[in-house]
Amino acid sequence: MYMSKDIKSVSHQPIGYWLKHLDRLIEDTFSRALAEQGLTRRHWQVLNTLAREPAGPAELTKALDPFLRDDQAGQATVVADLINRDWVSRDHDGRLRLTPDGRTAHQRTQEQVQQTRERMVHGISAGEYTAVIDILTKMAANLESSAA
Repeated sequence: MYMSKDIKSVSHQPIGYWLKHLDRLIEDTFSRALAEQGLTRRHWQVLNTLAREPAGPAELTKALDPFLRDDQAGQATVVADLINRDWVSRDHDGRLRLTPDGRTAHQRTQEQVQQTRERMVHGISAGEYTAVIDILTKMAANLESSAA
């Protein structure tokens, strides 16, 4: 079944419209929140990834692929900027890691990101949020399996 009449009547716009609209709003909102520090959402994603554990360039690319989508030049630019800020260092084996200043910057930025995330989900219950994530996961799996 493609789409039931009940689903069609929920909104005049299809899900793709709402996903793109929300993605643009998320991008714009995070851009404004991070601009005070001269950061972009991509800076945050690199900082947050490296806060979990050091990573080589290929590992970082894999972790950020959903966000950068084959934009390794963009990733390299962000990493170079973070190295210039002395927030990220490159080990002798090429792995990237946060410096002590980078850890401080990550913690400060994480507070801004958390406030933005809280504003985004204001009025949405944990159950509603989980249901949306479950549905989107299933929809993605449906399309991934049909692409194979």
